[in-house]
This record gives sequence, C-alpha cells and structure tokens, in this order.
Amino acid sequence: VLEWSPIVELELYIGTALTMRPAGLTERYFAYGPAPGGFQVGNPTLDSEIKWDASIGGHLTLPWLEARAAFFHAWLPTFVYQAPIERRDVNGDGNEDLIRGFENISAQLMGAELSATFRVGELLSFPISLSWVRGWNRTNDRDLPEIPPFEARVAARFDWNRTPGFWLELGGRFVTSQKDVDRNFPEDSTDGYALLDVRGGFNINDRLRLRAELENLLDAEYSEHLTREALLASGDLLPGDEVPSPGRRVTFSLLAT
Repeated sequence: VLEWSPIVELELYIGTALTMRPAGLTERYFAYGPAPGGFQVGNPTLDSEIKWDASIGGHLTLPWLEARAAFFHAWLPTFVYQAPIERRDVNGDGNEDLIRGFENISAQLMGAELSATFRVGELLSFPISLSWVRGWNRTNDRDLPEIPPFEARVAARFDWNRTPGFWLELGGRFVTSQKDVDRNFPEDSTDGYALLDVRGGFNINDRLRLRAELENLLDAEYSEHLTREALLASGDLLPGDEVPSPGRRVTFSLLAT
C-alpha cells in the first residue's frame, strides 16, 4: 500500500494484494448435502482459490464534511464456483433434484464504495453511503452469481451532546433491482425496494445508554438478493422461493460501558 497526503485534510492511497485459500471441506467432500432446490456434492480435485486485487481510494476531512471513497478490481483465476451438474431423483420422491458441484473458473470483480457525512452546525448531520459491485464469470462468459445490487443509504441525524445527551435519526435504504444474474446457477433476479427507518438513543447516565430502532417503518414487502432460498416447503413458500425479509419491527437495546 502506498499512501500520500498532498494536504492535511486529504489522504490518498493505492494498493495491491495477493490472497489465496484452499478449497473448504464442504467444497471438497460434501456428499449429497441438502441445498436449495436439491443437493450438492464436493470436488476433491479443486485447486486453491487465488485472488489478485488492486484498490485506490481516499479520505477527506473538512469542518463540514468527512468522506471516504474506494474503488477496487479483483481477478480470480481459480475462483471456486458452485455449478449445476445434473438433475436426478436423489431422495426417491419422484421429482428430479438439482445437483450442484464445485469447479474452478476464471472470475473478475469490480466495485466501489463511498461514504460521507455532511454537517450543518453542531446538531444536524446528513450521513450517506453508496456501494456497488459487479462480477463476471470469464470462463463461461456470463454474470457471476450471488452479487448484491447497488445500494444507497441516506439519513438525517440530530445529536444533542449536552447532558443528558440523545440522538435521533431518520434514514432510508434504497436498493436497486438485480438483473445481472447467473440463471445457470440457478439464480433469479430480484426487485428493488426502499425502506425507511427511525433510530434514536438516550444516555441514561455516564455508563448506561438506551437505544431504540423502528425498522421498515412503512412495512414494505421485499427480499434481499442474497437471502437463502426456501429449502423445504413452509406455509405458502415452495422449495426455491425467495424468503421474504421481516416487516415492520421494533428493537430496544440497553448498552453498558
């Protein structure tokens, strides 16, 4: 990693790295283990997964703004990819089950992250964050599966730092649809959604803090793209259906320091 600070308020960096991991026990030796929509088997001949990556970014600090940005690119010549092998009635229920295995492929990843907090006086601030990533299966010339869609978070936050201190935040999470999917995986596209949350905290004393959160304020119905699909039929869900995320919910936390 090379770092450079042209001015006191700005720090820049550029870096590169090589990482590798051996294939896991599941990836090598699973023997018809249950998986969404069927079963999966290991591949004892898998090579270790190797990743070359490069990144560039920076950190800006001003009286009214603090921001961080990063961009990365990664190449994985021996990415461990979960691939469909065949369809066969494994459990004897009269239906064909999808059997997945593992193989090494060449893959590419590219992404960026941005976070910033704009301050208006001592009491009000506006935190935002953006994240984006794309993945490609270069061996088979298609999209890489299980890649999250573009996501943005925006909030307005009020901080009362005098005794007794408290804070209140109204925020939104905005996620686009994910259409860049690997249907051979198999993987389904998912719709975008928007969520509103209200959070707040109160300092009871120097050591105790109370925190409350009201998430999914409008009780939106949505599914995270990376949520595991239903493995077995349950209620009105069939095997392979997207599992919906929780609706409106309230949580309280008591924190001690």
